Amino acid sequence: MYSEAELAARIAKERGRAYRELANSIRNLAEGAYTTKEAIEGIYVNNGDRVRLVAALAGIPAAAVTLASGAPAYVVAPRLAGAAFTLLRAGVRVRATRDAYVSLREVLEELSRMAI
Repeated sequence: MYSEAELAARIAKERGRAYRELANSIRNLAEGAYTTKEAIEGIYVNNGDRVRLVAALAGIPAAAVTLASGAPAYVVAPRLAGAAFTLLRAGVRVRATRDAYVSLREVLEELSRMAI
C-alpha cells in the first residue's frame, strides 16, 4: 500500500510528534514543579516563620545574659523553652521542604530519563 520511503516518512513524522508532546509534557511538569516549590516555600518558610526563627536565635544569647546577670532560672527557662520550641518547629518545616524538593527532583530526573 505504502512504499518504504512513505512508510519511513510517516513513522518519522509520528515519532517527531510524540517527542514534541513529550517535551511539552515535561515543560508543563517543570512549570508545575516550580509552582509547587513556590507553594511549599509559602507554606513552610513564610516571612512570619523567618521572623520567629530570627527572634528565637536572638533570644538565646539574651536569655544567657539575663541568667549570667543573676536572674533566677525560672525567669529565663520559659524564654529558652520557647526558643527551643521555635527552632524545633523550624527544623521540622525545613525537613518537610527538603523532602518535597527531593521528591520533585526525583520525578523530574525520571521524566528526563524517559525522554532520552
